[in-house]
Amino acid sequence: MSAELGQRIDLVTGRSRPFRGTVLFSSGDTWKGFCLKRQLFPRVERSEAYLADAHLVSVTMGQPEPLEVWWAGQRSPENQSKPNTLNVLPRRVPYRVRYGPVDAVMVLLSSEWFDSSSSPIPMVGAEDPLAVQLVLALAEDTRAGHPVGTLYGESLCAALVTRIGRANCKPMSSSSHRGGLAPNKLRRVRDHIEENLAAL
Repeated sequence: MSAELGQRIDLVTGRSRPFRGTVLFSSGDTWKGFCLKRQLFPRVERSEAYLADAHLVSVTMGQPEPLEVWWAGQRSPENQSKPNTLNVLPRRVPYRVRYGPVDAVMVLLSSEWFDSSSSPIPMVGAEDPLAVQLVLALAEDTRAGHPVGTLYGESLCAALVTRIGRANCKPMSSSSHRGGLAPNKLRRVRDHIEENLAAL
């Protein structure tokens, strides 16, 4: 499933455009519903686009570089991409970006991680040490080849989604939503944990 995640659709042409840059390592299709990549991006200004099928959560690594992001009629302040800061680009939210060379760890989350009543809010350069550490732990697990199996990474991702859901979600409708996992995703996680606990 992860090969499908991260389809960036150019608003002018309607065509899918890949993220340009050098992939240092990737989880590939290890997990269902999300994937992770560490990627080096060249200096670039991208045309307006949106992510068709995934929410993007990334952590900026390396040296500070110039960064500007526009989304849904708003522009982030012109600033620098600071190391260990969090960025969130929700799916289907048009954005445009200009940045210097950037080293980033990206987690692409399928829409099933959030229920239909909420969506993450776009943000750039946020200070959220817990969310950053969860992304970095996922990156280390990927880089190490998942030494304790896939459940560890799935648990880290569930914690990351819960953190983002509590700290960075807006309601999509008038229904009350308290954040966390969508009911069907929570059920799948519980079933998976119960199945694997029996094996211990």
